Amino acid sequence: MIRWWKALFSDRPARAEAGARAVARLQQAEAALRSGDGALAERLCRDALDVDADCAPALAMLGELAAARGEWGEAEGLFRRALSIDERNAHLHFALGCVLSSAGDPADAETAYRAALAIAPGHAGARNNLGFLLQSRGESAGAQERDLAEAIDHFRAATESAPGSPDGWINLGYALAQQRKPQEAARAYDRALAIAPDHAHARLNRAMANLAQGRWAEAWDDYEWRWPATGFERPGFEQPEWDGGPLAGKTLLLYTEQGYGDAIQFVRYAPLLAARGARVLLRCAPELKTLFESVAQVAQVVAVDEPLPAFDVHASLLGLPRLFGTRRDSIPADVPYLFAPRAQGAASGRRIGLVWASQSSFPGAALKSVPVEALAPLADIGDVEFVGLQVGWKAPFPSFVRDLSGGLRDFADTAALIATLDLVLSVDTAVAHLAGALGRPVWTLLPYVADWRWEPEGDRSAWYPGMRLFRQRRRGDWAEVIARVAGELRRRPGAATSPTSSEAAGA
Repeated sequence: MIRWWKALFSDRPARAEAGARAVARLQQAEAALRSGDGALAERLCRDALDVDADCAPALAMLGELAAARGEWGEAEGLFRRALSIDERNAHLHFALGCVLSSAGDPADAETAYRAALAIAPGHAGARNNLGFLLQSRGESAGAQERDLAEAIDHFRAATESAPGSPDGWINLGYALAQQRKPQEAARAYDRALAIAPDHAHARLNRAMANLAQGRWAEAWDDYEWRWPATGFERPGFEQPEWDGGPLAGKTLLLYTEQGYGDAIQFVRYAPLLAARGARVLLRCAPELKTLFESVAQVAQVVAVDEPLPAFDVHASLLGLPRLFGTRRDSIPADVPYLFAPRAQGAASGRRIGLVWASQSSFPGAALKSVPVEALAPLADIGDVEFVGLQVGWKAPFPSFVRDLSGGLRDFADTAALIATLDLVLSVDTAVAHLAGALGRPVWTLLPYVADWRWEPEGDRSAWYPGMRLFRQRRRGDWAEVIARVAGELRRRPGAATSPTSSEAAGA
């Protein structure tokens, strides 16, 4: 909790005896907070208000306590009361902005941060928070380059105002990455880590920036910081982690870690470990179990809710590129390495599987998703049946898409359906990885700033030789991407000519 009250009190003269008694109560309240007694701190703040009703620092501390409880409305009221007494205090405007942002009111939060900076241009917290707000707005609203550019200005100013804090450098690095400047982003993270060498987010973000540049050898060690940075709990196995040493005669447990797509991408390493003499076990989410039983030379697959067999060493799938020293020119890209266990027959006709939204809970997932209305040009392509592979979609499917998602119980079912399709058209989701790993034709739609594994440019994937990439050329502009895809589909063999909606309307 930030302690505002001393700075607040120094900004206005205490009124003789009442002010002195209020200060004494606030000193006691701060001591109570340090000892973890919030209830006592609150009583002491209210005592200070009984002594001096215009005690803005007491109102500020009460606002902090209310915010710590998540009572945003009460906290906002307290900070506004304090500002009615001390309207020229940057600390109060900043605190109000924090509360409004937490309460989901970014417009008023922006006003509060700007008010703080009008009073104190060197306020690093207001610089960082306003920059983050502008950056987030630019991401969600699409092509808002102006917001992103202003955010970068604020982050640079924050590094000057608080040179001993890594926050401004980390925020600056992320914003530069959103401008597709990974080299500059990596330098910003270097500056953050010079201040705080063990900062998990700076380490992981630097890994992403270096991976995006193709500097994989430098990135893999930093990539191990994903555990503390993402909050995923590292398994506490008694057996040691595999360190890349000899495996002959040993049983190695591989386990999944984060998203389904990551697991599908990196399970390709399992046969390589078996080739080194290991007996390979694989633990994964239940939705992947049947599919992963098709991986060559895996002795046993167990779901995370099933008992583990005995093993000697273990490794996360996401840690294998580091242990193999993977470079772009050494990616194990032999496909297929997954197979449909419940095959439904060969591909027939012009059937295209469609996935338009990422269901991931990870930050930035919304940027990967295509709005349903942007898919409309696909409806005008003749001689094509679009099949929905979108699982978990709560709204109705687009009218031209046949909804088969109800029969997709796990990824083995999805693999079986993909085997009957002419093409898979997907945003950056696990289905795109699945189609690539099955060796099926797949076109992947990527946002303006794509994940590191797709590299910054190009229309081919080093991980999936049969995959074609369609990238946004302008931030947030899915309409142009879909128009390009529709044009390519019309040029594919077997495409029938069909009037567009506008042409039909004018006939």
